[in-house]
Amino acid sequence: MSRRTRPGDRRSPIVRFEGVAYEMHRDVVLEALVQRQVEGKFRSREEMAGLIGCSRSTVSRWMAGRNVGLQVTLKVLDALELSFAEVFTRWEGFQVAD
Repeated sequence: MSRRTRPGDRRSPIVRFEGVAYEMHRDVVLEALVQRQVEGKFRSREEMAGLIGCSRSTVSRWMAGRNVGLQVTLKVLDALELSFAEVFTRWEGFQVAD
């Protein structure tokens, strides 16, 4: 997963998995994070990270749209009770060089 953002929009990073670009909807992620905390599933990013077997910094990097990989992405989405389609939409704004 790599990170790119659209000019002027720091809230929706552009990430890619296996060369396919997606826009990451951080507002959906942050809303789900708060909702899971209210429900008592976990109290913090650090606690969520422990539940999915990674570090707090990895979770924070993921939430910022940084490179952490598809497997971590799927674990975080599962912890947040979100689907891939709820968070990522295909983005055709740039071509990935081979």
